[in-house]
Amino acid sequence: MRSGHSQEVERLLDVMEEIYAQLVTMDFPDALTYGLRRRTDIARSIIERTQADVTVSYRQQQLEQKISGLSSQLSQYKSDT
Repeated sequence: MRSGHSQEVERLLDVMEEIYAQLVTMDFPDALTYGLRRRTDIARSIIERTQADVTVSYRQQQLEQKISGLSSQLSQYKSDT
């Protein structure tokens, strides 16, 4: 799903996933963790939105490249006629 993104994007998404994986293992009463479970759920939501944003951005970049290529082809065709 995320293939084609820069190495830095991949690295940062992996770091986000690792942090979440560590947070989700902490199963202590809320009185001790001061709302950690809720914050962990929020982190999951942020990670999922970030992954979606990265995917949409990548697809948009691909679409822009295809449109640019098609525009170049049409310009050549127009100049040939």
